[in-house]
Amino acid sequence: MPGEEASRARLPLLVAVVLIVGVHFAGRVGAFCSPIHADSYAYGTVGYRLAQGEVFYRDVSDVKPPGLYFLYALFYAFLPAGRVTMIPADTLFGLLGYWAVFLLGRDLYGRSVGVVVAVMAALIVNFFIVMDFITDAFGLAEAFMIFPLAMAARSYLRGTTGTRGAPFLWCGLWLGMAFAIKQTALPLAGAIALHWTARWVARQSSFGCWLRGARSMLVGMVIAVMPMVIMVVAQGTWRRALELLGPAAAGMLARESAWPTQWSYVLPLWVPLVWCVLAIIWWAERGVRSRRVASVAPGDLTFLLVWCAAECVMLVYLPLRAFHYYVLSSLPVVILSGAFWKLLMETLRNHARRVMVCGVAAAAVFSMAFVRLIPDMIVPAAIARYRLYDATADRAHFEKVLSLKINTFGAPPPPPKAD
Repeated sequence: MPGEEASRARLPLLVAVVLIVGVHFAGRVGAFCSPIHADSYAYGTVGYRLAQGEVFYRDVSDVKPPGLYFLYALFYAFLPAGRVTMIPADTLFGLLGYWAVFLLGRDLYGRSVGVVVAVMAALIVNFFIVMDFITDAFGLAEAFMIFPLAMAARSYLRGTTGTRGAPFLWCGLWLGMAFAIKQTALPLAGAIALHWTARWVARQSSFGCWLRGARSMLVGMVIAVMPMVIMVVAQGTWRRALELLGPAAAGMLARESAWPTQWSYVLPLWVPLVWCVLAIIWWAERGVRSRRVASVAPGDLTFLLVWCAAECVMLVYLPLRAFHYYVLSSLPVVILSGAFWKLLMETLRNHARRVMVCGVAAAAVFSMAFVRLIPDMIVPAAIARYRLYDATADRAHFEKVLSLKINTFGAPPPPPKAD
């Protein structure tokens, strides 16, 4: 019956949603209760101080844009001091991030593969957050940037397949939102600029077409960052902001490197990387041997590969080897890996239904045998940390950091005023 078929079709989606929420919950508990007392206290206390009337880039500074700090300040304007106030913002943007990854995966490969990509993204993101050995990784910028970056990539790819300029404007808006949080939105912005230019050259289209798309994206970025610009100009801190966001931030690059020197550092990426390699080989083989156009567009595949390369370059220059840096770099890998499932289902579609079901199930079981290592590490860590968590000590440490009145977080102090 149609009702029963619809119910059966919704069941996998419901299971995926429950799994994503469960993994997200375990990951956030593991990060919030981390024995490492580091970045989340800095983000929280700065947000609270801004809510109390202090001025960013004057009373407190960082080499990052103020977007995330202003967001926390908004929550602290209505909620009490303490890290607990950070939970609603972190949870909201985390869930929005998985939703955006699903939408991007759905646009590229269809609804079923979009669900697979979203589940894999949730597992990988929370692994890198919970298992970070440098910081507590709770409430950091990377978790907030998944949403705008995935939406920016989605809008850009929509713009390349149509004639309307609105998707490019939205792409710029999402990119600007990401840049307002942290400069590590640069790899995606660079990948979009390179791919859009290469596409224009390869298709020998008019310069006006390229210019309209580029202009729309630039306008969107300006609109998104304009509130931040107006605020620093009105507060008279724009010179200090330019110094910190430019030379001071660039000076931190290449101090060390975030590039993983061991395969164990990127354990959750093993399966998606295998999927990516198989998908690329499969896609190329179909195009050369059978001369059939696969349902995965070459432009989409090329863009994701360029994005992967740009993220790899960024990892080489980031100043610290920390797992939370891999959150954003894993995004194009996870999204690209969905091409394997799309090609698999496309190949098996011409066979009997039981053949298709058995083939997809075999690939899924084989993958889950290795993916199972991720929740096997996240969940016990979250449970152990929750049992050792002391809310009183957490509150006391937050108040201690707040009382220290630290004025620079990764930023050089302002030059002394002339007498």
